[in-house]
Amino acid sequence: MKYKSGFSNGLALIQDEKKYGYINKYGEVAIESKFAYAEDFSEGYAPFQNTSKKWGFINVDGDIIIDCKFDKGIYASWGFSEGLVNVVIDGKAGFIDDCGEFIIEPKYEAASPFRNGYSIVKKNDRYGMINKKGEWVVLPSFNSLSHPQDGLIRFEQDYKVGFININSSVVIKNQYHPVSSGFNNGIAVVYDFDQSKYYAINSNGERVFKEDYSSLGYAGEGLYSYCPLNNTRSQDRRVIGLMDKYEHSIVKDIASENFWFSEGLATVKNGKKRYLESFGVLDKSGNWIVEPQYEDIDSFKEGLALVRFSSKKDDTGFIDHAGNIVLKAI
Repeated sequence: MKYKSGFSNGLALIQDEKKYGYINKYGEVAIESKFAYAEDFSEGYAPFQNTSKKWGFINVDGDIIIDCKFDKGIYASWGFSEGLVNVVIDGKAGFIDDCGEFIIEPKYEAASPFRNGYSIVKKNDRYGMINKKGEWVVLPSFNSLSHPQDGLIRFEQDYKVGFININSSVVIKNQYHPVSSGFNNGIAVVYDFDQSKYYAINSNGERVFKEDYSSLGYAGEGLYSYCPLNNTRSQDRRVIGLMDKYEHSIVKDIASENFWFSEGLATVKNGKKRYLESFGVLDKSGNWIVEPQYEDIDSFKEGLALVRFSSKKDDTGFIDHAGNIVLKAI
């Protein structure tokens, strides 16, 4: 048995003898491994695939509630969101409810899950945004579009990133490199390609951090991972630190990749040399809850994080917030 993903709706995906099923938090098999492929639960339902490569949905009891007749869209994030799920049929994306009925007919080239009442959809090779009635909120006229964050929508046009509001009015013109992020807590991280540096702006397009960085990213829960301009590498690796929105450094030289906090903890990759790097768990004060020692650790979900203890294929398990191993694959 191999653990495949973190917990969602109290269940985690497993693989056993090339079939997929689910366990509960006691490590007991809750849904036997009988599916050709399956994914995480969301809002009480999980997508599963049959041997014909078509997708349907089961409930937390393992009962099939929607038969396998759909294809999967291109978005990595999939599953029910706000009562609807995006599916593809005959090459077109639309949205069904938990009875399998189309609420928004399949007519888009791609569609994202709904978030706060909106979905990003692709029509005629351009991206726009619809509401849950299928009405256009932002017409499909952009090369890319992101969900609203802090009232602003990140858009890309002519290989440059800018921001519009919900009325499609341009708030900050497209002028930033495509790696630039959306807003979080009133701050967006943008990249100046010509000067090879990152900096932060507010919703007026004004700089809010005093310093520029060779690497800068939102790390979740009000924190930022950063790499100073004058210190991009230490021997053979990048140096990443952690700071708050006031640029107060919490810890320096802690990681070799940007990271993300979930449930007050971040899974962080670190090591004195790149080929010696391993994963540990860091709290928001910069303390190691778990010293770097594992092959990989996923983000915490529902109090537990999936761990790959070593490079061995089935050497997986779960740790809790204190770093204790609570489940280990057999």
